[in-house]
Amino acid sequence: MEDRSNLDNEDSRIDNSPEAIRRLWNDYPFPDLYDKHNIDNSNVSVVSNLNSQDIFNARKNKNQLKDAEKTLPKIEQELKSKRIAHQVVKRWFSSEDGLKFWNMGTIQKRGFYNASDLEAEIAKQDIRGRAKLADAGEELINKSFVTVTDILVYANKPIADMYITLAKSFEDESKKLSAKTTSNAMEQMVNSSTALGLLTTASGLRISAAAIMDGYTVISKTYLFKLKWNEEIQAEFYRNWGDNSAFEKMDFELEFVGFQLNETVINRGAFNRSVNRNPEVVIKQSVVRNIDEAFAKLQQENDVFKPSVPVHTASPLSAKIGMKEGLLGGEKFVVLQKNQDPTTGKISYKKMGSVTVDKTHVWDNRYNAGEDLESTKGDSDEKIKETYFNGGKGVMPGMILKQKK
Repeated sequence: MEDRSNLDNEDSRIDNSPEAIRRLWNDYPFPDLYDKHNIDNSNVSVVSNLNSQDIFNARKNKNQLKDAEKTLPKIEQELKSKRIAHQVVKRWFSSEDGLKFWNMGTIQKRGFYNASDLEAEIAKQDIRGRAKLADAGEELINKSFVTVTDILVYANKPIADMYITLAKSFEDESKKLSAKTTSNAMEQMVNSSTALGLLTTASGLRISAAAIMDGYTVISKTYLFKLKWNEEIQAEFYRNWGDNSAFEKMDFELEFVGFQLNETVINRGAFNRSVNRNPEVVIKQSVVRNIDEAFAKLQQENDVFKPSVPVHTASPLSAKIGMKEGLLGGEKFVVLQKNQDPTTGKISYKKMGSVTVDKTHVWDNRYNAGEDLESTKGDSDEKIKETYFNGGKGVMPGMILKQKK
């Protein structure tokens, strides 16, 4: 998503042009726990003409969230005009390489369904066939998500200068009040108290300015949408199977699920070219971690967006999930076993118990700009490449773990 215009940047070492921001997004390593479906559009244009004064006002008034929410209707309109929902549905019913529409190749790959069998069920639409199709829709298509992320990178100095200017105005006002004399003791006490309050506020502003002066800020605003897919939509789609004209006339929609704003302030001390900590690398790492954190929080706050992860090993009980997904230790997961009805082919899940993340063994799989995705346990040389769980008697590899709310 592009959201760029006239941002002050006094240090040419950081490129925050629309093209550079787009490269940052395109370089973002796609989350491991989701399947990626490429569609025709990867960028939407919603311009809000931000400048340093706008950013300063948002920070001062703490209304960045409110400002982001105002952008939501523009994003929804842009997604509708680009027919993103249609593109998502079309991608599901295309060949694995995405080149041939009205094909079950992608569904076969994602859900281990027999593509030719599903196409036959579309034709005959008997009870077992409808069960299979409903299962494919519920398990796969109904769990399709679109995220829109606005990435903003700007130099802090212009913002810090505004903090200092505001602090100076408070200090000047404080001096005026302190110099003002009156015979009214109560009025004199109020003036002194107000003057002291202004100085305290000014001091806080100068501290904030000093903290951010020599560096940059990375802000990411992530909007989460879900494809609307139900039995009625599915039935209409299959009735129109193979008819491009009818497909284009269908009214597919994306429903807004949630929003997450993340901000990282980077001080210039973080930049060190001798250890490959040059500005470009630091900015890229901050962008990736911002977005990872946004996804993790969206998962925690929205049950529908929580990914399922298979059990990796049974003894110790482990799974390939970690800090990148927001785990710190102590989180609870339910254990599910996947079952298929031999008569209808319908998939169901049986709860087999619950487990808790081991606080002493959480995988640090966050993006580290080229460093190995692993962490060291304590002072030993043991490398953590998965997260351990406590509990779960009888849990076997292949069972599914899903985090509780």
